[in-house]
Amino acid sequence: MSRPSSYKFYIDQIGTFLLAVQGRLFEMGEGDRLYFQLVNQLNMECTLARIYREKAKRESDIVVKMLYKKLHDDSLTHSALIISAIKAIGESAPKPV
Repeated sequence: MSRPSSYKFYIDQIGTFLLAVQGRLFEMGEGDRLYFQLVNQLNMECTLARIYREKAKRESDIVVKMLYKKLHDDSLTHSALIISAIKAIGESAPKPV
């Protein structure tokens, strides 16, 4: 019986958190929102680059290996473009997570 109530507690906590985030996003200016979107995109591209690099290392089929290497290189290129965009809006690019 305690499980459903504990789940409800966590769902309520998540709902409260999401409302707080929504309120904070509403208070942020257009530039702040763009900055956070770019940072999220940068983290995603860096994560994809790492995944593709590891998949390329482990792949035995040369064609698939080259495909993963190409995807890795593309993700690094996208990361560089995102860093340039962050600098263009006057912010410093954080180190990717």
